[in-house]
Amino acid sequence: MTAARPFRIITAGGRILHGAQLPLSGRCFAEDETTGPITAATSTEALLDAYPGARIEWIGTQPDES
Repeated sequence: MTAARPFRIITAGGRILHGAQLPLSGRCFAEDETTGPITAATSTEALLDAYPGARIEWIGTQPDES
């Protein structure tokens, strides 16, 4: 079984949120105390829509581009 891919969201204001992308579905989640314990989305792109100006920093290896 493949493990989830961890990442950080670096917000435009400099906050760091920790999250992960699930391997089979590609769904993502991030811990965010301001909006609730977890913010979830169907992709990293959709997750970033909730944080204008933010970027993803992958922890470890980059995800497959397929």
